[in-house]
Parts: sequence; C-alpha cells; structure tokens
Amino acid sequence: MNWRNSILAALTISLVTLAPFASAKNKASAADYQDATLVSKKTQSTGMSCSSTSQATKNETPNVPVQVVSNSRGNCSDNTAAFYTIKTADGHTFVLTHHFRAFTSPKSSMSGKMPGIGVQYRIDKDKFFVRVGDHETQYNVVSAE
Repeated sequence: MNWRNSILAALTISLVTLAPFASAKNKASAADYQDATLVSKKTQSTGMSCSSTSQATKNETPNVPVQVVSNSRGNCSDNTAAFYTIKTADGHTFVLTHHFRAFTSPKSSMSGKMPGIGVQYRIDKDKFFVRVGDHETQYNVVSAE
C-alpha cells in the first residue's frame, strides 16, 4: 500500500467514525419542542413568477436563402403565502408564514391540517420550526404576542 492509499484509508475511517456524531448534532431532540395548537390558517396569492427562454438559429448554407428559426418558451407559476396562527401552551400567539410556489415547493408540516390540531414548535437561534408528527418545516414569524 502506497502513502496515498494509507492517507485515503485513514481519512475514510475518520469520516465513518465521526459521521454519527455530526448527524446527531444537527437533529433536534424531543426536549427541544414545546406544545402549541394550530388556531387558524389562510393562503394568499402574492403574485406570479414567470420565466422565459428563447433561442434563434440562422441557416447560412451557400446558395440557399437565409433562414432564421426562433424558438421560445415561457413558464409562469402562482406565488402563494400560507399564514398559520399557533397558540402556545403558555399563552403566546405566533403568526407564521411559509412561502411556496404552486407545484414546486414541498408541503409544509401544517399544510392540509385543520385548526385545533396539536403541533410542536422549537426556536433554534433565529429560526422557527414547527413539527407535526415527524414532518418539520421552518417558518418565518410575521407577528408574535
């Protein structure tokens, strides 16, 4: 075994040994969550998001009239903001938003849930997370009381 293979083997063993600790560091424990209740929800259109592409090619074959062929495509999607109001067990109220594009964004943890359902939340530095079952989503805080 040459020196490169020895270094590669040592590095691989180090990564395999440390991997469980790295993933455990990023996961929240059950103690990090607090109970709350989904009080209300609403969605509001925030406009459209459109993109387009175009391509033009020119035929320059000798003794053939010049032809220009143009292709273009456009795509638009509705931008929607979902607003959720949750009330914590200690009486605080948070209005949260989860912005998404129709058909492209993953569903939020409270998507499709009816008011009155129990949820769990946690705050990690300046980020607000809500968990329903095993599904956790990061939300933006619109207001807090």
